Amino acid sequence: MSNEIFGRLKSAGAKDEPGFLVDDNARWIARKDDKDASLMADAEVTILPLGMRSFASRISFDGERYFCFSGLPVPDFLPDGFEQISATPGLFGAVFVNADLPVTATAAEIRDAIEEQHRGVEGYQGHDLQTVLDLFQEVDFFRVASGADSIFLESLERVCGSYCARGYPGYPLGLSSMTLSSITELFESGHDTLPYHLPLQGLLSYTWPAFYLELYRCIEQLYSVPRLQVLRKRLAHAGPIAELASTLESIISWRPREQESLSAILSKISEGRRASILSSFSLSADTVPTATGHNCAEKIYQLRNAHVHFRPALSAPLISAEEWDRIIYTMCVTVIEVYDLFGDIYTGNSLDMA
Repeated sequence: MSNEIFGRLKSAGAKDEPGFLVDDNARWIARKDDKDASLMADAEVTILPLGMRSFASRISFDGERYFCFSGLPVPDFLPDGFEQISATPGLFGAVFVNADLPVTATAAEIRDAIEEQHRGVEGYQGHDLQTVLDLFQEVDFFRVASGADSIFLESLERVCGSYCARGYPGYPLGLSSMTLSSITELFESGHDTLPYHLPLQGLLSYTWPAFYLELYRCIEQLYSVPRLQVLRKRLAHAGPIAELASTLESIISWRPREQESLSAILSKISEGRRASILSSFSLSADTVPTATGHNCAEKIYQLRNAHVHFRPALSAPLISAEEWDRIIYTMCVTVIEVYDLFGDIYTGNSLDMA
């Protein structure tokens, strides 16, 4: 581990300055304790790349859970059961090995930090961790507090989504505080069966349509439910609808009709939610139609088609940032409600066979 860390520092210095520091002197980070050293060697580490210079990670060891983030702003307010902690040699080492953490220091800064500190120098017992941390891209570490049992804290994608929403810097999208609150609620309180990688991709997007389409795809996963809920009953099929849908598509290429399925799903949500969908999706020149599932599906599907297909008759409407923000908010709360209604039915955790 130490050879890799200091080897990477030497390589980075050599790229910045030819002839930089060529020696074989041993260097290492001063250890904290035996438990931390075991964490570095034995922890289960999952890395979630988010971009060229950003990532999230979950570290599990000895019954404890840690998360780390790099390239993202630290939120002012963290989720319940989530606490920021100082880095340790073990945590840093676990992330370093698995995330290919880049060096950000110049050759001069690296030289000042390591050239005259190594084995053989009187009093050397290893480099101070902070000295080494300052040479790499910044990483922030967090621990799940003892006794915290929220389900969302088990998922790296959900924790990452909550973290990004809570710490959203105001760009690239002008998401309002109300919309960010709905996004946070989606990640922290949404149904287990929600495909959380989709809203996370949307939140990290640089365009409104991209975020919209990811939220649309969340609902799209449930399109088979209305039809297959009836078929499952007639066939006395005991497995989940998700399994039945996969079987039908792979064997006979059956897929539900999109707008028809969306209409059937939205007819089951609350009338107030349908009214908010039509209000949000009806632009300034439009007349708001009656709050039916059909009318809601038509609005949502038309906007989806306008940004998926490239045909003259389907040109995307001009939508202001404020209108997009309202649409994203409405889609978030609609996704939450739809999965509360259909999530268990889709996965087979519900006894509802109607």
